[in-house]
Amino acid sequence: PSPCYPVATFGQTEDYTLNVTGAATITGITVTTQNNAAASITAANGTLQLTAAVTPATAAQTVTWSITSGNTFAGIDANGLITAIASGTVTVRATSVADATKYGELNVTITIPANNCPALTELYENFDTLSCCEMGVVPTCWNSIRLGNASQIISSTNPASGTSQIYQFGYGAGVVSIVVLPQFSNVNAGTHQFRFKVKANSTGALDFGYVTDGNDASTFVVIESLTITNTSYTGTGAERILTVPTTVPANARLALRNPGTSFAGMYWDDVYWEPIPAPTIEITTQNNAAAQITVDNGTLQLAATVTPQGNTVNWTITEG
Repeated sequence: PSPCYPVATFGQTEDYTLNVTGAATITGITVTTQNNAAASITAANGTLQLTAAVTPATAAQTVTWSITSGNTFAGIDANGLITAIASGTVTVRATSVADATKYGELNVTITIPANNCPALTELYENFDTLSCCEMGVVPTCWNSIRLGNASQIISSTNPASGTSQIYQFGYGAGVVSIVVLPQFSNVNAGTHQFRFKVKANSTGALDFGYVTDGNDASTFVVIESLTITNTSYTGTGAERILTVPTTVPANARLALRNPGTSFAGMYWDDVYWEPIPAPTIEITTQNNAAAQITVDNGTLQLAATVTPQGNTVNWTITEG
């Protein structure tokens, strides 16, 4: 009997052609942000949607999402939505489900203002709203990191101005004090400088640098190591002006570190994050000679004093 009873199909045949093709070979994966948004998050619990394009377009597009570096800074769900946890840099990976050897990555920068403090563009701090002598006391939106029983207090011992200053001390391997400044939105713009006054009770080292995590001493990067020899704020070298390279990351927070390599206690005060002033030039004659020449082929040596120091000049005659 016919399996399709009551229709009889005895003796009938049907021809079918079945084409079997292999899956397209995956050649790469590109990870981008949705709508080409900036690859950054600037708020606590902020989110950023990522997308993955598998090439060629005819290949299976399904991917799995993971964070390969910076899990403490963000999380990511199965759909590529990243959620910020803390400030830092996160590397996100999209891996092909069809071929786990193929993946694409994208770095996302997370900058969450400390304690919901807004990022600043300028700063002056003299610490006079604070008083001695509890450990780890710093202004609001600053951080203090102390390792190995290092000390960091507010001191009233002959500050540069007012009543208070920062004091950092520690000696020995792993005995480190770091004071972290607030977040600056223009930290790597190349338009501002860090200026402060510093002294020590004996010759020692103080590192100027930055951290990318205000609570993690291991993220400290040295910009310049200073040797402090002056014991008063009126001594030579008491005021220091330091520049910040434009290559530092946008989420960098400037910091000062006593590395614990000497018995020197470091005092510092009157901190500025300020615009770099335009250079001024004063032209004089050498040895204050008269600004005149009275003989043929006579000469007169001129001198240029540039403020701030370190700038060079080119000499030209603009008239005559």
